[in-house]
Amino acid sequence: GGAVPALEYDNGSTTLGAGVAKVDSTYGYRIVYLPFGIELMNDGLNGIDGHYINGVHDRVDLIENVMDFLGRSPTGPGTGTPDGTTFSNGLTAAHPNPFGPSTTIRYSVASRSHVSLIVFDLAGRVVRTLIDREVRPGEYGIAWDGTTDAGLRAAAGVYFVKMETAGHTGAFHATRKLVLLK
Repeated sequence: GGAVPALEYDNGSTTLGAGVAKVDSTYGYRIVYLPFGIELMNDGLNGIDGHYINGVHDRVDLIENVMDFLGRSPTGPGTGTPDGTTFSNGLTAAHPNPFGPSTTIRYSVASRSHVSLIVFDLAGRVVRTLIDREVRPGEYGIAWDGTTDAGLRAAAGVYFVKMETAGHTGAFHATRKLVLLK
């Protein structure tokens, strides 16, 4: 009684409960039960954002959410940003630009925020969604290989990458021009 899903597993066609969180109504204690080892979690990104590899991102997010649910905050070494390191929201110029086979788009996030990085054509149509998820504070880089969301090669020309964030430090918007060569 009183248990809610703590984690859901999405296999692409169905979403199944994979963990349970419960607050005891009498004593107020909190418990989270995850019937698996977190080492089995996989981001599915394989380091595409240049920062997390082999499920570390999802594992960190899960542990952070469990700690929040338990009313605790991680304070030991290796958690959060290194002492004294602060980040600001930003989108830097892509490199190389103009580009042929691929370019790297660098961005930074000041606080845990939902981040979207979307490539648009001159008509304002979405060409490729590079990122649309929650991101921890830090500096990142993501490669765009000039393909569309459908996996087709985009035509040579001028494109724009737009970054939007929604987080504790408020909203941030920035746009940079990209030139794709054949």
